[in-house]
Amino acid sequence: MRVKKVCEANRQIIACYLLDARKLDSGEIDLIIALTLDDEAAHMGLVALQFQAMLGLFPVLGPKTFIMSSTAFTEKYKGAEFYIIYGNRTVRL
Repeated sequence: MRVKKVCEANRQIIACYLLDARKLDSGEIDLIIALTLDDEAAHMGLVALQFQAMLGLFPVLGPKTFIMSSTAFTEKYKGAEFYIIYGNRTVRL
């Protein structure tokens, strides 16, 4: 997987979370890449550019992918409902 290669090749990335986000109204799936960096202020711009370059190789998924800090993600979605899709079952967290 190309996302994994970008994450592993970049020393500033401490953790990389991939989340499929399904829109409730349309069922459309977007991809969220949430990153934990060693120094977010100093490195997020460059790291985001690396991901954007890689996502340009995927004309369908690339435009539906969001890159954000894991800190911003947890702050924005704290307390929100999450669901895991496992086979043909959906489990609410």
